[in-house]
Amino acid sequence: MLEILSSIIPLDIASIISPGIFALAIFLLSNKVHPREKLISFFSGSLLAGIIVTLIGFSLGQNILMDKRKAGTSAITDLIIGAICIFFTLKSLKARDKKIKLHNNPQGKKLLRWFIIGFLASITNLDAVFLNMTAAKEVGVAEQISLMLKSFLLCFNLFFFTLPITLPVILYLLFPTAAKKSLSKINFYLIKYGRYIVAIIFFIMGIVFLRRGIIFLY
Repeated sequence: MLEILSSIIPLDIASIISPGIFALAIFLLSNKVHPREKLISFFSGSLLAGIIVTLIGFSLGQNILMDKRKAGTSAITDLIIGAICIFFTLKSLKARDKKIKLHNNPQGKKLLRWFIIGFLASITNLDAVFLNMTAAKEVGVAEQISLMLKSFLLCFNLFFFTLPITLPVILYLLFPTAAKKSLSKINFYLIKYGRYIVAIIFFIMGIVFLRRGIIFLY
């Protein structure tokens, strides 16, 4: 249990750092026209993307677990994941600060539009998608834990995937006055320094997966 948690928690934490989605959630919270309905639609689209990504990752892990050539298949998968992690490390370090321009649109709810935006923003957030998929794969390939526990861990992964949306909501509900002042500052630091945190985690996980893949092979 501790082994699987040590594998998925760093991946889940890194997937939180999604400045674009975080900024959109803050924008919707401050919107004067149907903010609650729009935010729910946006969250629903993001949640659907997270469920799809999680199921794909879990299915990959289950296939590896049932494969008769498990050691070889798992080794190759880990080596590929490790190489992609190193690629994302370099990509994160080279990424420029993201400038997100948002405009208030007073024309009705447009809930379907925000559902689609939530889905597309999340499914194209490749860093978080890859991290969540890898975490779900780790859950799928884990042995000697029950299906119920695996289901809990997948929900745990999904919770972190949607946290860039749910965290601003929670802060607004608990500390409405302080949240208005602090959330924009948090997003500023996420945009400016988040890529370095993600790069460090990607590098560490890349080394872990590459090392594990090499051990499996030899």
